[in-house]
Amino acid sequence: MADRIHLQIVTPAAIVADEWVRYVRLPLEGGSIGVLHGHAPLLGALTEGVLKYSQGDADFYVAVGAGVAHVTGDAVVVLVRRASRSDSAEDARRMARQMQKE
Repeated sequence: MADRIHLQIVTPAAIVADEWVRYVRLPLEGGSIGVLHGHAPLLGALTEGVLKYSQGDADFYVAVGAGVAHVTGDAVVVLVRRASRSDSAEDARRMARQMQKE
């Protein structure tokens, strides 16, 4: 899996994702960043927002609460208080706005 990233999204209640993906976009406090295989190591604070990841030609969206992301060259581990998968970017944005209000 030379061009893939191992993505794990973990909440206190469940493992929301544990997959090999092509690309991950993270909603960090300073703005969103995109992560591909070989990315420089990073430890960042996540804000409520939409995490996007791609597998093949398909994009997937997860509304995430506050937490942290640990990025290495071939892995992204996301530890958040809450996370909810969504079928569309708009639904994920709506869920993230709701998380911000709560």
